[in-house]
Amino acid sequence: MGGPVPLDGKDMGKVIAIGIDGAPWELVDRFIASGSLPTFERLVGTGASADLMSTIPPVTSPAWKCYSTGKNPGKLGAFWWTKVSFKEKRLSFVTGADFKSKDYWDYISDAGQYTVQINMPMSYPPPKEWNGVFISGVPALENDEYTYPRELKQDLLDRMNYRITLETAFEVSAEKAIRSVSELIDLRFDVAEEHVERADFLQVSIFFIDDAQHF
Repeated sequence: MGGPVPLDGKDMGKVIAIGIDGAPWELVDRFIASGSLPTFERLVGTGASADLMSTIPPVTSPAWKCYSTGKNPGKLGAFWWTKVSFKEKRLSFVTGADFKSKDYWDYISDAGQYTVQINMPMSYPPPKEWNGVFISGVPALENDEYTYPRELKQDLLDRMNYRITLETAFEVSAEKAIRSVSELIDLRFDVAEEHVERADFLQVSIFFIDDAQHF
């Protein structure tokens, strides 16, 4: 959602983006028809909606970075959750640091706009300099320093018991995992509501629906 974003430091209005992983139109349309998603119904009815072609391979990493950079996995240099070092003969996990291209909100922040990024996959580690608030998503873990500014993490823990990951895996208890997914979604939007008034650009990403879909 939103409009063109001038990068000359002038007021661009407010742009809000909501990313949902694992929410195909097949399901969204069904829930709209049942009356369960009135906000989606309004957005679809007053805007535009369509299926998009996924990346090759169609996997969270690097798909989210393809969205945020406009580049394909070949140009980004990452194709999966892991990467191969032939020199060291080992596998290692891919993080946001492995993607050298800028995300489009980096340009917004660099232009002096107050920029809020919440929970996008492959956004860990957070930037060292940022004009606004940045909260990394997976592959960050609970013990990692996943926020900018750094002290924001402790504030989120103290006030909201904020979490990056599910408390219970689906393989352990699907019922508890679904409750955890719901709690994490609420947390993301609680944080977004705290910053939306100040933000020039805000993106909040909902990831753990994807875990439920895999299960």
